[in-house]
Amino acid sequence: MKGLTTLMVVMSFAILGGCSTTTARTHPDIEAQLKAVKRVVIAPPEIEVTLITFTGENERITATEETIRRKSSISPKGSWKQEVMR
Repeated sequence: MKGLTTLMVVMSFAILGGCSTTTARTHPDIEAQLKAVKRVVIAPPEIEVTLITFTGENERITATEETIRRKSSISPKGSWKQEVMR
C-alpha cells in the first residue's frame, strides 16, 4: 500500500510539473535580425491533387491543380506589391 501511495505522489508531481509554464526561447539577436530584413519573397505553392483509391491506381487530377494554381497565383504586377511598397 505504501508503494502505491508513493507512486501516486510521484505521478501527481509529474502530471502537475508538465502543466507548468515555460519561457519562449529565442536567439538574443532576433530583434536586430528582423529589423535588418529588407525584402521578403513570396513563392508560389507547389500543388498536386491526387484521388487516392483502394485499388492503388491513384489518379492525378490536373484540372483541379490548374484551377487552384490560377486562384492562388500572385502576380508581381498586382496591387499587393503597391501595398507593400508604401
